[in-house]
Amino acid sequence: MNVTSNAVEALKKMIPTEDLADGSIRFFMSAGCCGPSLQMGLIKEEAANDSKFEVEGIRFSVDPEAVAQVEKVTLDADDNGFRLDGYNAPSCETT
Repeated sequence: MNVTSNAVEALKKMIPTEDLADGSIRFFMSAGCCGPSLQMGLIKEEAANDSKFEVEGIRFSVDPEAVAQVEKVTLDADDNGFRLDGYNAPSCETT
């Protein structure tokens, strides 16, 4: 996973410094209406089996079930919020 400087700055503005110092941003799969989807959230304790990395002082962890989904993804941010460039979310098909 790549994390842009825009995403790092947005996280630092959005999350209190003490929460970033004590926690990490975790990526995980969550059940959705059309299938599992990639989610992110702030956690206080990392799971032992998560993949971990750090970018500009922000810790990230990735649930083992989400590793394949984030390998070629870039976390970016702009005025509209965060986005995962390169992530193909499941789509609902109706017939």
